Amino acid sequence: MFGDSYREPFFLPEGGEYQLILDGRDASTDPYSFQLLDLDQAPILNMDTLVEGMTLTPGTEIQFYRIEGTAGQRLYFDSQQAVASTHWHLYGPGLQELTELGLSSDFELVLPADGTYYLMLRGENANPVDYQIQVVASTSPDQPLAFNELTTGSISKLGEQDRFTIAGTQGQMVYFDARSGQTSMPVTLTNPAGNVVFRGTMAADSVPFRLNQTGTYTLFVDGAQDALGDYSFALVDATLPLAIDGGAASGALVAGETILYALDGTRNQQLQVNSLLATSDATWTIYVPTSTTGDYSVLTSGSLSEGRNATLPLDGTYVLGISNSSDRPINYSLTVAAISAPTVVNAGFGIRYEGAGAAEYRLTANAGTLIFFDGIQN
Repeated sequence: MFGDSYREPFFLPEGGEYQLILDGRDASTDPYSFQLLDLDQAPILNMDTLVEGMTLTPGTEIQFYRIEGTAGQRLYFDSQQAVASTHWHLYGPGLQELTELGLSSDFELVLPADGTYYLMLRGENANPVDYQIQVVASTSPDQPLAFNELTTGSISKLGEQDRFTIAGTQGQMVYFDARSGQTSMPVTLTNPAGNVVFRGTMAADSVPFRLNQTGTYTLFVDGAQDALGDYSFALVDATLPLAIDGGAASGALVAGETILYALDGTRNQQLQVNSLLATSDATWTIYVPTSTTGDYSVLTSGSLSEGRNATLPLDGTYVLGISNSSDRPINYSLTVAAISAPTVVNAGFGIRYEGAGAAEYRLTANAGTLIFFDGIQN
């Protein structure tokens, strides 16, 4: 009689009279109780309707609900009461188990097929268990998205997922500019083949990255668990030209905005970034293109209230991002200048050093010198 956690629903193979036999192991004569449940008689669980005032009595009881669903339908299963040692299981039309979690945890699911789904609540408690649940259905119609334009939206329903589509070209550089939102709002961009090319949240910008296919991309905004709220963002592919030793990059940024500049540089070139307007609520970042994928990584960054030097590691087009992290508009102005470092003669290389204890060796080298440490004797 023990072991409900290992049992699953099953179909009777034929019509007629069935016999259920209970047998005591060895000399066991303990009392028992059980019930056989006809799942086709289980109550229908209507979407967006709170089921409240329900109890598992005794606390080891099992109750079922039926859910009529369609393929692709997005459902959020919301438990509104913390319940210990109680689980819910969702079975598909073929009685395959799709989910099993503690009843104190919510979950969301996209239904794989049309048909009747069965939600089982299973208790493992010595005392009766009160519970409150609801299943929230949400749709995800595609919305058009344009590069370099502010997009606003809201996750207003449990389990809601907003979807945006945009045409992209292989090799196109893109930057996700998160203007407002929460860390509990994941953002995912997939390519035409459905593979993820960017994953982040509404609380942080991306680094620049390149699209790897030509076609329609889909951007998903989701509310993790029961997160609700407004959001705004821009998908940016435009950069303004900025010349080294040229004029200042100047302008205004609204709250949360990032603007990008393209900067051509050469390997070992040394630059100095100078902010002409001291602004502690904004930052600048230089992104370096990788030599393998063409994506970008952070080379250096700083506040608009300070300047900083940087040495470029390779030839190519760098991206300078200026970001307003405050909740108010700001003005900015900065320059990027080439600086000359004194040339020295590289010394101390190609020599075999030997020793048997702690030692210090001094080398002389120019910035950008490519070196390798050879541990001859380990």
